[in-house]
Amino acid sequence: METKLTLEIIEAFEMRKESFKPDYDDAGYRFTLPCNHDVEGFFMLNGEPCDTDSLEGLNGWLYINTKEELELIMKMTSEEELFDFVEKDNPEFDRTEFE
Repeated sequence: METKLTLEIIEAFEMRKESFKPDYDDAGYRFTLPCNHDVEGFFMLNGEPCDTDSLEGLNGWLYINTKEELELIMKMTSEEELFDFVEKDNPEFDRTEFE
């Protein structure tokens, strides 16, 4: 059984965390993975509080919504490992956009 992400679970991984505000009514956290890429999770959308229950990165190519997925990605220490993981399910992913 998979465990749905929560902010508490995400914070337990002790990644570097910073707040960001992409526009006037949205706000979230940006976390840095061990492979030095950032993922983002929102705590406010359209001016309303929301649960931080997923992380997104690589312009939407990487989407994490379970603890088990995050555990797997946290073991990836190189950008190449992360890109290989994303390409496995998304053959149209262009890693050169992020290198």
